[in-house]
Amino acid sequence: MFFSNLTTLENQHTRDRGVVDPTSQMLREPRLLVPGMQPLGPVKPNYSNPATSLLRSIILPAVDGRLIDIISVTRPTTDTATVRTRSIGRASEYDSTNVTEFAGTPAYRFTSDWSCLIHFNLDAATNYGHLVACSQTITTNGWEIRVGTTATDRNIDLTRMTTDYRSFCSPGPANNLRIGLNVLVIASSASITSTPNTAANGLSFSLSSYGGAGTGNITAGTGNLRFGQRVDGFTKLDGAVFFCALWHRKLSQIECNSLSVDPYQLLIPA
Repeated sequence: MFFSNLTTLENQHTRDRGVVDPTSQMLREPRLLVPGMQPLGPVKPNYSNPATSLLRSIILPAVDGRLIDIISVTRPTTDTATVRTRSIGRASEYDSTNVTEFAGTPAYRFTSDWSCLIHFNLDAATNYGHLVACSQTITTNGWEIRVGTTATDRNIDLTRMTTDYRSFCSPGPANNLRIGLNVLVIASSASITSTPNTAANGLSFSLSSYGGAGTGNITAGTGNLRFGQRVDGFTKLDGAVFFCALWHRKLSQIECNSLSVDPYQLLIPA
């Protein structure tokens, strides 16, 4: 199972955070894709897995550790993240000041049903914990996924936008995401007032509307895909991103649960 060694990984958190590209990184054969572990070696989408239906983007570290979209084979237009190696593999590190930005394309700008998976490490619950977004402004034409309905909580937060916005969050005051490793999967209908299918770390969550008055279907503007901080720089991540995938369909709850346990089932050796 994906988090069978989670306690050990979390105990290593402080030690891992300070290691930059160590030459002692343990290598694994690319064909041995261990559930929950980042693969080392060339990979490609596993199109034999039904979960890859309408999969439009897979973003993960390239050979140099920088994020790349392996479906469109595109690099970020801006990338100030620090490349670090953690317990499960390489990641783009964000410390509330840096960002990775991919030029906006239809793969990232949704106008119909869509889904997003992100595998990340949360170092600290600060600054609303921005994870990933693609929006024209902070409230129009696009979407944002973050950790926190307030600056320091750890609840799941989803905002979808037209010319206005609608925000959904997981139940509070409990902190549904944890300091350390998380895999979050959100699957949305086109309507920004619809309840998404959501899973994190193998558990299902029911999100409910808590902010904004937007209605109708999500619209796409001119926004770019951003990791690390929102377009205005207000919501920021103190943590790291290992992997992200985007679909042009709404994943089922069963798919969300499965992918939140092992996101790397989407890959096979190239």
